[in-house]
Amino acid sequence: MAEKEAENNQVASRRVVSRRKSHLVRNLLIALGMLLGLYALAGFLALPWWLERSLPEQLDQRMGWQAEVERVRFNPFSFSLEADAFSAKDADGEPVTAFDHLRVNLSFLNLLRGIIGFEEIRLVEPDVRLDLLQDYDINYARDWRSANPEGEDATQTKTAEKGNPPRLYFQQVTIDGGELLFRDFSQGGDPAEFRVAPLDLTLNDLATWPREGSDSQYSVMAALGEQVIEWDGELSVTPLYSAGRLRLSGLRHDTLAHFLAPYLPWQLRDGTVTLESRYELAGGDRFELITSDGNLTIQQLALALSAADDQPALATETIAVQGIGFDLTAREATVGMVSIEQPSLAASRNAEGEVDWQASLATAGTDQSETSEPASDLGEPFRWSVQGVELSGGQVRWRDQVPETDADIAVNNLAVTMGGLSHRLDEPVSYDVSAELGTGGRVTAIGQLTPAPFTFEGALSGSDILLPVIQPYVADAANLELVDGRLGFDGNLDLDAQDEPLTGTFSGTAEIAGLATRLPGNGGELVSWELLRLAPVEFNLNPAR
Repeated sequence: MAEKEAENNQVASRRVVSRRKSHLVRNLLIALGMLLGLYALAGFLALPWWLERSLPEQLDQRMGWQAEVERVRFNPFSFSLEADAFSAKDADGEPVTAFDHLRVNLSFLNLLRGIIGFEEIRLVEPDVRLDLLQDYDINYARDWRSANPEGEDATQTKTAEKGNPPRLYFQQVTIDGGELLFRDFSQGGDPAEFRVAPLDLTLNDLATWPREGSDSQYSVMAALGEQVIEWDGELSVTPLYSAGRLRLSGLRHDTLAHFLAPYLPWQLRDGTVTLESRYELAGGDRFELITSDGNLTIQQLALALSAADDQPALATETIAVQGIGFDLTAREATVGMVSIEQPSLAASRNAEGEVDWQASLATAGTDQSETSEPASDLGEPFRWSVQGVELSGGQVRWRDQVPETDADIAVNNLAVTMGGLSHRLDEPVSYDVSAELGTGGRVTAIGQLTPAPFTFEGALSGSDILLPVIQPYVADAANLELVDGRLGFDGNLDLDAQDEPLTGTFSGTAEIAGLATRLPGNGGELVSWELLRLAPVEFNLNPAR
């Protein structure tokens, strides 16, 4: 009986322990459920409610902006945050930034490893206003400084410098259908406005700490009307490294004129620019920048020397530059072939002997000398080279007001071919030039020259050049009027400017056919002949003989 009673007590004891365990598990499950419920309530309801009210307050305190957000959602289980219909106005009541939708998805596994990781950041149709102020400040930086005391800003900066930068990881960042309004107040007067739309960006696999063989991939596309910027490649933040391709297509003359106004002394009237290049840059002990495979195309260029000119002084159909390369560390620039099609150049000299192009360049040089600082000694000299230049279908018009009667000379069908040019200015450069005069006749020259010290060697020839075209210059030197006559010549010209003064010799043949001269004012015939031929003829420049 005693044994049976002991056995019953053991069974009862086991049942009590089992009931206690089941109650404990149930209580734990209930507690866990309650915690999950509270966590879900805090994530789904409390946090969005707090953000909807806190975000405008923080922007008001930190930036001085009046902000609104229509709705904020947070999923505490997927760590994703979404916001809809955000907008903000600055202290002047002007819209400064807005977006239709924002989605941020945190990576919980990366947080366990001490990394702030974002699986996705997606911004849909942001609308941003960026102002370049008159003192070259940015409106965002101005608003921040206005809303934050200088002492607090300095303290925060020192605190940030003491700690190590956080480890951030961005798996995918996307800007979809953005719009950027850029306003430039830096040049005074009414601001120039540029609206970039659409603005699309894609960035993948970006980290703020060094990783072996893992560079981020990025792609940017922005359009300003028909002007398009395309930029793609790879990026590393630590160490700083980027390589890729940049293409600017269809840039209009008015856009370029605005940004080049402080540096360009002339007026851009027309033209579009397309530029593309591959690049590679790296930061470290020494900043490195290398560009390669660059191409530049300028279409329908029209340039005037001043705003008062009715007609452009320079116009071209096409300028194409191929094979552009640059190496900052090696201090070297290379250019392939330069092709210029149908250029038209107008130049004039006023009664005081001042050439308009020279005067405009002299003015630009004076302005730059007043503001620029002397260049520092950079050691190794800069090296450059150009493979060659080809010019076709050119026109030149020269008007000279120095003579008593204005001289007006036109050159048509100008063609120029030049060989390689480089920083080695003492090396010879080959050339081939041909042109037709507007009044009749043709001139050709072929040979080589050296830029510095200047030397010139060439075979020159001319045929059927009408002499009356130089009548304004003859009238200043002699009481004579050229009525008719045609000049022809064929020979070699050598010039040498290694020592002052310039010396040179022409040797060859020359002839003047159908010459007719008379006294000015419809005077009688003075000298005429059918043909005068000099073979050979030699002319020495200095001393003249």
